[in-house]
Amino acid sequence: MWYLSKNQVNYPTINFSEKSAILTSIGDTVYSYHYSIEGRDLVLVDMFKHKFKNPIKKIGKDTLIFERLLNNRSIQVYIKKGK
Repeated sequence: MWYLSKNQVNYPTINFSEKSAILTSIGDTVYSYHYSIEGRDLVLVDMFKHKFKNPIKKIGKDTLIFERLLNNRSIQVYIKKGK
């Protein structure tokens, strides 16, 4: 599970499985996407087949940094905790 390093309503956690990315919000909403990596982008596809490209600034064993993620237009820093 990946945890956002700051307090924010949308997408404080991301959980990746083999084919899906599950993002949460503080308002008890769960967002499910199919995902792929294309170049330096995390590509998310929703159930309506809308495609969202999210530029990856840096990826490491325990750190994942996006230039932006979906509707969050600022840098998003995630820290991996657990398996």
